[in-house]
Amino acid sequence: MVEFKKFENGFEYVEVNNNAASARIALQGAHIFHFARINEEPILWLSDTSDFEIGKALRGGIPLCWPSFGMNNPDLPQHGFARVGMWRVEKYTEIDENSTQITFILDETNQSREFWNFSFLLELKVTISEKLIMELTTTNLDEKPFKIT
Repeated sequence: MVEFKKFENGFEYVEVNNNAASARIALQGAHIFHFARINEEPILWLSDTSDFEIGKALRGGIPLCWPSFGMNNPDLPQHGFARVGMWRVEKYTEIDENSTQITFILDETNQSREFWNFSFLLELKVTISEKLIMELTTTNLDEKPFKIT
């Protein structure tokens, strides 16, 4: 089952529950902040200081650092802008009772153009089952090449 939820402050996330596992993924950053197999403890660490505030990166879980990691590009925020960008759910599929796949999309916005003057499309496929599988695809939609790290 896939449910779209919000914390009291409006911070949006997706909660997935199937017969094999559960996960919670923030729309901000497509940040996976919870994954646990049924009847087991969560396997992702999440800081108690994560406030789940819009525009503020979470500490812990699985962040998506794109288009750069660290301060490799001084024109970008640390670890890039995708980790605090608002992703959207493109689709989700209940593959079977033990597997759920969700596809998140991030593409250029006026805000991203302030940091990164390129046209792009990011697609993140997350499969929640006994395993947590992530597939991130970058598509350059621009006429000029760009570098990611």
